[in-house]
Amino acid sequence: MASGYRTGESRMGESRTGESKADENRMSEKGKTFVGFGFGPIQSGLFLYEASRSGNFNRFVVVDVDTELVDALRKNGGTYYINIARENGIDTEEISGVEIFNPNVPEDREHIIEAISQSDEMCTALPSVGFYDRGESANVARLIAEGLIRRWRRQPAVMKPTIVYSAENNNHAAEILLEGIKRKIGETAEIRGTGQIGEIGGTGQIGEIGGSYDYAYEDEAGLFDSLQCLNTVIGKMSGVIRDAETIEELSLAPFVPGVERAFLVEEFNKIYISRIRLKGYSRGIEVFIEKDDLLPFEEAKLYGHNSIHALIAYLGDVKGYTTIAEAGRDAWIMERARKAFLEESGGALVRKYEKLGDALFTDWGYMGYAEDLLKRMVNPFLHDSIERVGRDRPRKLGMEDRIFGTMRLALEYGIEPINLSLGAAAAIVSMIRRRDTGSKRELVFPEDTESWRYLSRREIANILYTIWGKSSGVGKSGEKKTERLAERLIDLTFEGYKVLKEELGW
Repeated sequence: MASGYRTGESRMGESRTGESKADENRMSEKGKTFVGFGFGPIQSGLFLYEASRSGNFNRFVVVDVDTELVDALRKNGGTYYINIARENGIDTEEISGVEIFNPNVPEDREHIIEAISQSDEMCTALPSVGFYDRGESANVARLIAEGLIRRWRRQPAVMKPTIVYSAENNNHAAEILLEGIKRKIGETAEIRGTGQIGEIGGTGQIGEIGGSYDYAYEDEAGLFDSLQCLNTVIGKMSGVIRDAETIEELSLAPFVPGVERAFLVEEFNKIYISRIRLKGYSRGIEVFIEKDDLLPFEEAKLYGHNSIHALIAYLGDVKGYTTIAEAGRDAWIMERARKAFLEESGGALVRKYEKLGDALFTDWGYMGYAEDLLKRMVNPFLHDSIERVGRDRPRKLGMEDRIFGTMRLALEYGIEPINLSLGAAAAIVSMIRRRDTGSKRELVFPEDTESWRYLSRREIANILYTIWGKSSGVGKSGEKKTERLAERLIDLTFEGYKVLKEELGW
C-alpha cells in the first residue's frame, strides 16, 4: 500500500479559532473564504480538500454540531487527514489551517455569521435537505440568512457575490435551501420593515439556480442578486471508518490522531454543478464542471452509477460476499453488471439524451463512463461493504428509484432489462434474509427464515406492492397503464428470481 503526506498549496499551518473580527476581515481581503456546513467525508475529502488544493483560498471555516469532532480538530491545531483510495493503494493527505465552530456555542456562532458575511464559496454537506431548516441556533438557513444580512449592512451598494454548493442527495437541494434562506430573511424584522426584501410580487432576479423553480421576490437591496445556490451531481464514493481494527488493518490515518474515526474517499473529482449566473463571478474551486441542465447527469448517476452499484451489492449479498471488492472478483456478477450498465441503462439513457450533444450520451462516451465506474466501484482500497451499499432495501426498491426506475426507463425505450431484473430479485431475497423493513414498517416477512428459497410470483408481487403503495397505481381510476407496468416489472423480477435459483442452486 502506498502512503505519504502531501503539503497543500493553500495550507495556512495553524488554526485561527480565536481571532478577532478585525483579524477575520483582514484575512478575507487577501484571498477567498470557504465556509462548509457539516464535516463528513464529502466536505473534508472533496469540497474542503479541493478548495485547499486550488490555491485560491486563504481561509477555511467549517461548521459542525459534533462536539467531539470540533474539539478534536481544534486540539490538533486545525489540521486533519484524509485517506484517498487510488487504483494501487491508499495515500494519506494533510489539510491544515481549518477553523471549526459549533453553532450551538454563542461565541462560535458569532464567528460563523462573520465568516458567512465574508464568504466567497460555501458548501452544505448534511445528511439530508431536512437539516437545512432544523433547530434554532444551528439552523443552516438561518445562519446563512444572518450572514447575508450582515454583508448587506456592510456594503448595501455593491454586494459581494457568493455561491453555495448543495451537496445533499436531492435533485432540488439548491431550490430548497434558497427557499429556506429567503424564509429566514423574511422573518427578520429589520429587513422586512424596509419594504426591500421578502415581499412577494416583485420581479427582481433572485439568483438563478439551475432548476425549474421560479421565484418572484422584490429585491431592491440586491441581496439575492449576489447569491446563487447550486445543485450538484456527486459521483464520488466515500465513507467514514469508525472501527479501530479496520483502521489499523488498512493503515488508515484517523482524521486527527487519537480519534477512532477515519475519512476514506476515492480520488475522483469530476463533479457536475449548475451553471453559475452571477455576473463576473469566478469560482475558487475550478475543477468542477458546470452544466446548464443537471437532470440528464442526475439520471446518469441514479440509473447508471447507483443502479449498477446496488445490483453488484445485492448479487454479492445472495452469493455470501461481504465487500463490493469481493463481488467484483466474481466473473458472473460483473458480467451481469456490465451488460446491465451498457445495454440496459446505457441503451436507454443514450437514446433519451443523445440530442443534447454531450459526449456522455453517446455510445462510446457512455461506455467509457460505465467501464470507469465498474473499475472504481470494486476498488479494494475503498473497503466498501455490501451492507453499506445495499442498506435500506425497501427505499431502493421504490418504483422510481435505482433498480426499478432504471428498468422502467429501459422498457420505455424497448429494452428488456433482463440483467437488472436479477438485481431486483436479489434485492428482495437480501431484504427478506436480513429482515430489512427500512422505513416501510408495514412490510411483513414470512416467519420461515428460509422462505426466500421458494418465493412465488404472488409473494414477490405482495412485497413489491407494499413497497410501491399508491405509486404503483393499482386500484386507482385511470391508472391502468401504470398497473400494467407494475405487473410487467413483477414478471421480470420473478423471471430473474428463477434464474438466481438456478445459478445458486437453491
